Amino acid sequence: MKEVLPLFGRLSSSPWPGVLFQLWQKKLTGYLELRQRSQNFPFWLSHGNLLIVANSLPLPFLNSASTAYPRINPQIINQALNQTKDRGIPIIRSIIEDGQISPQVALDWYIYTWKEWFFSFFDLNEGDYFFEPVSVDESLIYSEIFTPEIILEGIRRMENFDLIIAHLPDEKESFYVNHSSSLGLLSLSQAEKYLLRQIASGHTLAEIYELCHLGRRECQRILFTFLMMDIITPASSFTPPKSADAPTWKQLDKILDAFNEKCAFIFRFIFKEIGPVAWHVLQKSIEEIRPFLSPTMAQITLKEDGRIDLPSTDKLAWFFLQKNFRQTLIRDLNEILMAEILAVKRTLGSSFESALVENLEKIAEG
Repeated sequence: MKEVLPLFGRLSSSPWPGVLFQLWQKKLTGYLELRQRSQNFPFWLSHGNLLIVANSLPLPFLNSASTAYPRINPQIINQALNQTKDRGIPIIRSIIEDGQISPQVALDWYIYTWKEWFFSFFDLNEGDYFFEPVSVDESLIYSEIFTPEIILEGIRRMENFDLIIAHLPDEKESFYVNHSSSLGLLSLSQAEKYLLRQIASGHTLAEIYELCHLGRRECQRILFTFLMMDIITPASSFTPPKSADAPTWKQLDKILDAFNEKCAFIFRFIFKEIGPVAWHVLQKSIEEIRPFLSPTMAQITLKEDGRIDLPSTDKLAWFFLQKNFRQTLIRDLNEILMAEILAVKRTLGSSFESALVENLEKIAEG
């Protein structure tokens, strides 16, 4: 069933990164407006990804940010701004034609500046948002941005810790790590991966604060990230599927079969583009994450067809049938898939990564 649109709400109950992630998760296309006091800020999305559109940056911000990009002389930007104000010429065209700047450098500057402007909205705790399913003129689109990555970077830059803390659960709470496709798409830092392993071990929030070596504030920031992006769910809010009252060997077999089906598909996908070297690319991605896997899963090897030679079912069943260890096993499987997807991105680029993820989601749907 499709969502009832338009979508609207308040940042006081739904923080900005959470709103963005929900729109991305639902793969919505349309116009998103953020309203704060007397100002309205426009944004566009395509299948959940943010679009950088011509003339979407406020001129006062462009003026104040003119010295922040070293590859273009601030004087050229100021001259282009005057042309935009006086004659209505798009600033990119003025920078290219009058400033004699290459199109790639000019667009890189605009995208960089747009992101810096966009990150400032993550600290807002007041304002209204409104979403409408309408399309933007494609001739105005400068770039498409993968929404989860910009959410990740935006939260890393947040300074409003009162906002972060307000959306964290009670310290008695523990969490489930969600077995979701979004986790495999993110370029998590080592600190974020470290904390995810702490969470997957079944600790309460109080225990996480005590055990975590990152410091309380950084733990809170990363926890907020995971909650906003549906990577973890508080145990008190978790509703298990009706058919999964207790884990069974049959469920384990199903999970492992689906995992290896995805691994085989990733291998075929990259092999089609680069040939036999594909095996070495994926093998390298596994070696990079091997130190971060649990001791049992660290023994894995990559088969010739791209599937993973996993430890014996007897060993894995012992993990799967116990709550805390089961989360660790699922986390390891996600970690392997994430590493292989990122290997495709590094080797073939973002467009191939997006196509791969879309096909993997179809496999997950059955």
